[in-house]
Amino acid sequence: MKEDTTAIERELRELKGRMAALDFLLVSLAAHLRPLAPVMPGLVDSAFDSAANSAESVSLARGREAAYSAVALRHIENLRAIVAGPPRPRPES
Repeated sequence: MKEDTTAIERELRELKGRMAALDFLLVSLAAHLRPLAPVMPGLVDSAFDSAANSAESVSLARGREAAYSAVALRHIENLRAIVAGPPRPRPES
């Protein structure tokens, strides 16, 4: 049983490392693309919007079966904040 737990922990560490690598790559790519041309900030923002909308749609369609999509949505918004910076407060009218 101990060997199974160790193998599972090793596999989880590997998966976490791979996910972190993808996160670093995505954030770096988006941050480099964003200032290149006038269309890029909108394109990067649109990609984050699409990803968030997809995660939300899966969550709504599958409910508890897709609990991971709530985690994905939170993660997408965290990545967006890293690339775009924290949301700016709206001016009061």
